[in-house]
Amino acid sequence: MQVLSCYQPASDPVTFSPSQEPLVVFSAGQTLCVATTQRDVEVYELDGEQCTLTQTFSTAGLIKQGVFNSTGKDFVKTIFSTICRSHL
Repeated sequence: MQVLSCYQPASDPVTFSPSQEPLVVFSAGQTLCVATTQRDVEVYELDGEQCTLTQTFSTAGLIKQGVFNSTGKDFVKTIFSTICRSHL
């Protein structure tokens, strides 16, 4: 189990443990996204001293980079890698 610390300006650090091994972490505002090695993205909300898991969704590949946009409608944009295998 890994324990991650989140530092918010003007407040104490918040610690939490993702359910799987983290691969990429990205955030916007009070929302924190953790892409895992199991092709899942866990979405957390930071609220004072709490970091609450609000949703999880699967992806088509391992995430290399992610962006969470909180303006207007919330959405996550990701770049992921896939393995191409050619048959000889």
